[in-house]
Amino acid sequence: MCMIPTPRRILLSDSLKLAPKKGENTLLSPLTVLSALAMTANGAVGETRSQMEAALGMSVEELNLYLYTYIKNLPQQEKAKLSLANSIWFTDDEGFTVNRDLLQINANYYGADIYKAPFNSRTCKDINNWVKQKTNQMIPKILKDISPDAVMYLVNALRLRANGMKLMKRLK
Repeated sequence: MCMIPTPRRILLSDSLKLAPKKGENTLLSPLTVLSALAMTANGAVGETRSQMEAALGMSVEELNLYLYTYIKNLPQQEKAKLSLANSIWFTDDEGFTVNRDLLQINANYYGADIYKAPFNSRTCKDINNWVKQKTNQMIPKILKDISPDAVMYLVNALRLRANGMKLMKRLK
């Protein structure tokens, strides 16, 4: 695999400074952060897009191709499997229009599941169930409720399935 270029390493190292709350088991993956930023950048235009590209170190189109290739080459062996799941949830409110190209690009490059929903308590449960299923029950809940101001959620989940006991014994 390629070394992540310097601008993205800096950006990702800053994102890793987010401190977990005491007593919580928190894992922040640079891959999920970069994927979420790239998926978001697909919807950006003008100066915002230019700034995101500068921070990410390449054009959005180049980043899409880079991450598509990277994700497709993640370990998929019986002893170790890393899988990334993405989804975009957007409100069915008639006053909100979603860019169809954003949805299609993220579906094509990131395998994003796309959901149009009423953004009520049922949708909150659906998002939590999606995450629970994609993480093999490891993350049972990410949302308490849906903000009344929300119109879209970009959700991603990373799952590592590996024979950890054998790995831990080898590391000792």
